Amino acid sequence: MPTALTGAMACEVIKLRSLRSTWITALIAVAFGLALSIMDVAHTANAWPHMTTADRAQFDPVGDSLSGFAFAVLAFGVLGVLGISSEYTTGLIRSTLTATPRRALSYT
Repeated sequence: MPTALTGAMACEVIKLRSLRSTWITALIAVAFGLALSIMDVAHTANAWPHMTTADRAQFDPVGDSLSGFAFAVLAFGVLGVLGISSEYTTGLIRSTLTATPRRALSYT
């Protein structure tokens, strides 16, 4: 039996999947994060022969290869802003708040 929270989450997923900006923003986030990670790894690979032993000991390959995705988080923040602002722009916020009597679920 679905709860009110799962119903509200399903509505939000449907709304986000139907927006073109969702797909564009997600694609930009992945591409941007991947590009920054590749550039960081390439820089480290070029600098490896010149690194001291201490620098090599402190090298974190996982952190280095995923460093670009820290900046991709900003794009997902934009995605959240786009999701809520599209409701206010189109006036769908009235329908959302009418369909969800427990208002706290609309904001979680």
